[in-house]
Amino acid sequence: MKYLLIDSCIYMAENFKFNTGLLKYITKLCQQDKVKLLYCDIIYKEVLSLIENRCKDFQHNISSALKSINFLNDENEYRFISNIKMDNLSTLAKNHLDEYLKNSKAILLEQDVNIKTILDDYFESNPPFCAGNKKYEFPDAIILHSLEKKQFDESDTIFVLSTDNDWAKFISGKSKYQFYDDFYKCILELSSEEDQSMLYDDQLCTWIKKDENINEVNNLLENELFRNFDVSNVIEDAEIVDNNSSISLMIDPRCVYFDRENNILDFDISFITNVDFITEGLDYENAYYDREDREYYNLNTIMLHYTGKVQGVAVISLDVSFKKKHHNIINKIRDIEIFQDEINNSKENINIKMINND
Repeated sequence: MKYLLIDSCIYMAENFKFNTGLLKYITKLCQQDKVKLLYCDIIYKEVLSLIENRCKDFQHNISSALKSINFLNDENEYRFISNIKMDNLSTLAKNHLDEYLKNSKAILLEQDVNIKTILDDYFESNPPFCAGNKKYEFPDAIILHSLEKKQFDESDTIFVLSTDNDWAKFISGKSKYQFYDDFYKCILELSSEEDQSMLYDDQLCTWIKKDENINEVNNLLENELFRNFDVSNVIEDAEIVDNNSSISLMIDPRCVYFDRENNILDFDISFITNVDFITEGLDYENAYYDREDREYYNLNTIMLHYTGKVQGVAVISLDVSFKKKHHNIINKIRDIEIFQDEINNSKENINIKMINND
């Protein structure tokens, strides 16, 4: 089994976003019993304290902003808007943290440590009492000694995630333990490539909801769909001359593959096309071909009107780049590929009607 201990500084680096991003991904792994999340009372209280400090900064910024708003002349209006109670924010933060730990099925470490061992480390400047004001390292020492005291199976691996160099020194050389200061790299080691696709589900959902991205997907789908829509079996060399078709996306994108080497993200998307287009081509079937002249005679132009519905699935490839270690951003659509077999199966629903070409 893989166990994971996350330092409070990592929660802060993730902006305490328990329901999105990498922290949410850890919850998914825990719910699937692929990882067990560890925490202790000190980490719990440190995270709450960090959130409370963030809330105080927020309250201060709100108050400063409100004072600069000219139309808040009424004292009652100002008092009403600025009455953000710290107690309410702290309670809300605690509820979110409790819910995260519960959803992640987190395991509480017992803080029953050997005080003599910790004091020996303190006076001998052993990790985590290596540098700076050593007395502030006692909470870290209790956390790490609590972790070390927990009984694990021989086959277990313990992942420790922190940006604290003293934590790294404490873990160094200990069998069964792996230290990471990069959340993303830690996740790559914790999970399989199939599991890692879940990392991008939230980003895809956010990305696809933007109007400009939906419009681009629609345009690319339409171009690709009708470029590959085989109408030459009815009219040879036919071309679409009037297209009033529309595409409805069934938006529930799920990452299907991430190419880490080339930074390409693929995901599936379903769509329904209301087909309504006109093709124009030459009617070779009803023309006369003169073998001596090697020419067609009585070759007329005909137009056909296609109507109906086509269902399909497409794979959209996105370029992804990395920013600040593990945070990735979607740049642009690289390619789009429609599953043509499914389109061909739907063509039975297409009605074709000839239009008089006067």
